[in-house]
Formats: sequence, structure tokens, C-alpha cells
Amino acid sequence: DVLQAARLMLPGVDCSLRHLRVDCCLYVARRLDAEKAEKKLLWNLAFRMLTCGRTDLVKPAVALLGPTGLDTTDEQGMTPLMYACVSGDEAMVQVLLDSGASVDIQVPSNLQMYPSVHPDTKHWTAIMFAAAFG
Repeated sequence: DVLQAARLMLPGVDCSLRHLRVDCCLYVARRLDAEKAEKKLLWNLAFRMLTCGRTDLVKPAVALLGPTGLDTTDEQGMTPLMYACVSGDEAMVQVLLDSGASVDIQVPSNLQMYPSVHPDTKHWTAIMFAAAFG
């Protein structure tokens, strides 16, 4: 990431931080069979619903996530609660906590299962994201 390299190599240069976000998964879905592609697209829709700031979409989004619900992690190893903490969305954080989201889940360090994990956030919890970004 160019901005990260600039921050490290050019002391005093103020570069914006790389944003953590849910990326579009349509290109990945093309390589999957129909059942897996449908599951991936529904999962992506649920994450988008949970990261758009609309607390009224939490219940329908949870229904799309499957058995792990709000504790589901994406390719970056992050849960919806972590994204809400990064964006500083206090209302969404409260609704997610009230709906049963766990604060103890850590960003995994297994790069084979989670290839997009940011190296600096391995083992972070939602509380650490809230302290750093919220």
C-alpha cells in the first residue's frame, strides 16, 4: 500500500490511513459454484447492511449471516462490530452489542484462511479498534 509506505519512509508527511472496508466480492463469486456464490453474495450483502450505519437493518442482516451471526468475520478477519468501532458509529455499536455481538473475538493471524488481514491488526478486538479509531 503506497500510503503506508509513505508514512514509514517519509517522517513528517501526513498521509491518510488506509481504510478498512468490505470489498466487493463479485469477482470472487465467479470462480465458485452456484451454491457457494449465493452464500458469498448474501454474506457480502449482510456485511454491507451492517456497515452502512442503519441500525434498522441489523436483524435482517443477521438472518443472512448464518449460524455465527454477528460474530461472522470477513476476509480481513473483522466482524461487523469491529467495523462499527472503526467508523465511530456509536449507535450501531450499541445495537450490535444489544443484539449479542461478542467483544472478545480477535482478528485472526491465519493468512491462508484470511488473506486480507492487515498485519498491524492481528489479534485486535473490537475494543482495540474503538480505542484506536473511534
